[in-house]
Amino acid sequence: RDVEGIEQYTRQLLQQQNTVNKLIMFSGSKVLDAIINSKSAAAERAGVRLSAIITTPLAGISPEDITIILGNALDNAIQAVMAEAPENRSVNIRVSDVVGMTQIVFENFCSKPPEMHEGLPKTEKDTQYHGFGLRSIRYIIEKYDGHMSIDTKDQMFILSLLLPRPQQSA
Repeated sequence: RDVEGIEQYTRQLLQQQNTVNKLIMFSGSKVLDAIINSKSAAAERAGVRLSAIITTPLAGISPEDITIILGNALDNAIQAVMAEAPENRSVNIRVSDVVGMTQIVFENFCSKPPEMHEGLPKTEKDTQYHGFGLRSIRYIIEKYDGHMSIDTKDQMFILSLLLPRPQQSA
C-alpha cells in the first residue's frame, strides 16, 4: 500500500526502458512495456529467456497494480527457473482477451511442484522478508473482482489471472 514507493519504482522502470538493449514488445502501455522490458533485461543477464505475447491492453487497471502484478509474478518466475537446468530457464507471459475478460498467464518450468499452503506455494525463503508477492497479487485480483489460479502441469508452473474488462459506456 506504499503508493509513493510504487510510483517511484514505476518511474525508475520507465527511465530504465531507455537503457534496455533488446525491446521485446511494444504494447502501447508505457507501464506494461517498461516492466516487461526491464524484467526481460534482468532475465537475460541471469541466463533466462523471457517471452511475452500481449494481444490486449490492461485497461482499467491502475499503473501501480500492473506494476505489483507483473513485477512480483515475473520476479518469482525468473527466480524459480534459476534452479533449473539451463535449457529449462524460460518464462512465458501472455496477456489476452478471453470472453470479455483479460487473462494474464505466467508459465515457467518447475521440475518439482511446490508445496502449497492456503492456496499459494510455500516460500522456501525466510518468511519474515519473503512470501508476500503472490499474496499481493491475489489481493489486487480480488480488488478487481477477478480470479487467480495456480497450477502445475507437465512440469510447468502456471499462474493464471482473470480480470473483468471495464464496461464501455454507450
